[in-house]
Amino acid sequence: MADEDHSLTARYISLTQRLLDGLVMVFGVILIGIFGLLLISSVRQLVVVMASSDPFSSAQILGVIDTVLLSLIVVEVFRNLTAYLKGISVIPIIIDVAILAIGREIIALRVLNTSDAMDVFLYSAAYSILLGVLLAGHYLIKVKEPREELQDATDQVI
Repeated sequence: MADEDHSLTARYISLTQRLLDGLVMVFGVILIGIFGLLLISSVRQLVVVMASSDPFSSAQILGVIDTVLLSLIVVEVFRNLTAYLKGISVIPIIIDVAILAIGREIIALRVLNTSDAMDVFLYSAAYSILLGVLLAGHYLIKVKEPREELQDATDQVI
């Protein structure tokens, strides 16, 4: 009876693991599709910017940069999924994704219809604090005391 319960539990765990791995793979394929769409959108935006009468409009250029950075975030999330499937620690990759996302927000900072200097200051301070904490985490994990096996495994995902 105990062997039967153990066998049933092991089969359930195996089935659940295969189901989760399949879902992660489907999500990875969806991310590849999103990356392709973002890449096409970036090229289209770049062509539109170059063909316009004012090719160096800051709003148009920020739109292209925003789309390119979003594409990089999608690539980093795909790296995260790959690391998860390989059983590698994903914390360094998550920090990289967060730094990219905060950098994207800082570059494309659009203060929405506000001319209040205090709002601009608060947005800037919040993003600066977030970026500082993420960079400190990046420093502690990858630079200060990198564990050899973690660093090698993370580099293999790239």
